[in-house]
Amino acid sequence: MAFGMRSCSIKWKQKVQDQAIKGCKTGPNASASHLIWIEAQQRGERIVKLIGYDCSAADIRRSKKLPTADADFDFLYPLQMLGWTRQDRIDIIATVLGADCVPIKSACFFCPASKTWELFWLAAHHPDLLERALFLERNALTGRHSRFDEI
Repeated sequence: MAFGMRSCSIKWKQKVQDQAIKGCKTGPNASASHLIWIEAQQRGERIVKLIGYDCSAADIRRSKKLPTADADFDFLYPLQMLGWTRQDRIDIIATVLGADCVPIKSACFFCPASKTWELFWLAAHHPDLLERALFLERNALTGRHSRFDEI
């Protein structure tokens, strides 16, 4: 969606985690392989990635389309194995750690898929970021590369 793509989680979460584990030769994330990766490779073992998809219809649909492994990792969905929904997670975190410890869904402040409540939350907690997001949107609608003739 943003910038004509729908791959934010892959680019900004999955690839960064892969680089932290396997290492990266160039760029701002350049680093050596993590000791866990090195030892797993030496023993011929695979690392299991735990993916946080829950039992909502959307997450079940997403996980069914994905492979159970790739060339480097195996994938498990523990929240689905437990039968937990997003609300279950919220309730459990609130009960065990307190309501103030319940995290909101991760996303960029300028994500075009933001829900109305997320924009209100952003306005209340980070009005400067909301203003920047609105500037980006206004620029996308009216700027040099806009596909709209009028607003």
